[in-house]
Parts: sequence; C-alpha cells; structure tokens
Amino acid sequence: MTLPLTLVVTPAYCTPGNQRLPLLRQTIHSVSRQNAPYLHVIVDDGSTDETPELLERLARQDPSLRVVHQTNQGSSAAVNAGIERALTCYDPEYVTVLHSDDLLLPGSLESRVSNAQQRQAVWVYTDRVLFMKQEDPPHVYLHLPLRHQKNFTLRSCLIIAFLAQPCSGTLAFFSTT
Repeated sequence: MTLPLTLVVTPAYCTPGNQRLPLLRQTIHSVSRQNAPYLHVIVDDGSTDETPELLERLARQDPSLRVVHQTNQGSSAAVNAGIERALTCYDPEYVTVLHSDDLLLPGSLESRVSNAQQRQAVWVYTDRVLFMKQEDPPHVYLHLPLRHQKNFTLRSCLIIAFLAQPCSGTLAFFSTT
C-alpha cells in the first residue's frame, strides 16, 4: 500500500540564550529518518542565532524540507503559517505538528498513517512516551492527558499502546462511524 503525503510542521524559535538549536537539529534528523512520504516545513519564528542560515543550508540539501521565515509571532502563528504556506503548493492528506524539542521515532509516520487509514480515522491524537530505563524490554511510562479532549464527542475511540511498535506511544483514532 502506498502511503499518502504527510505534512510535518515544526515551529522554531532559537536564540543564543535558549540553546534550542541542538534540539532542533535532533528534531530535523528524526523526521529525515521516516520511511513514509512527508514534507517537513520548519517555520523560523524570528530566531536570533544561526538557525535561519542553518535551515536554508539544510533545505538546499534535502528536497523534503522547506523553510518559512517570519518575525516572532509565537508558536501557534508559526504553525498556521507553515500549514498555510505548504497548502499553497502541496496537497497532503495528513498534517502533524512536531515542536522543535520533540522527536519522531523511526517508523512513526508510517505506523500512524497506516493505522489511521485502516480505521478510516478523521483525526488522530498522539501523545508522548517517556523511556525511563534502558531494559529489555524497555520500561515505558505513557502519559495520555485526555482532559484536553473533554469537549469532543467520542463516537469511536480506539486507544492503542504501541509498546513493541516503532512509533512507541499512545494513539487515539477518531472516526465518524
């Protein structure tokens, strides 16, 4: 099965004082390791360090990476700008936001998209996974704050803990059936 294009939007605001550039590099690397089709749009939200130059250099080397520059307007405005810019040229079936201090595990996009397609999900919620100890199997603590979802009517909700899957995490699939 061929997977559709997923738009990954990363808002980034780096300054010499906040030292977020190393985290952003790890975020970019984690996206580049995905095996599902993606377009990674990073919105530089007015960074004052070497981030703008680094992003332009990386975008010249990676055809799946696009960079949008704007004055600092905050994370939400940066996400909206990235989505808006991408939708003028591309037609992704899925959109995900990945903040500049977050990572995607290998195979994460493929697993999420294929599971969403199988369940005909119209919305997918993914939360974080914290690997606390290096054991065999890994000791994993899951955090799923569904309190944020109190305004949603959940007609069909399937929560899966992918403890042995590449995208280790908790997913909730919401469909209209």
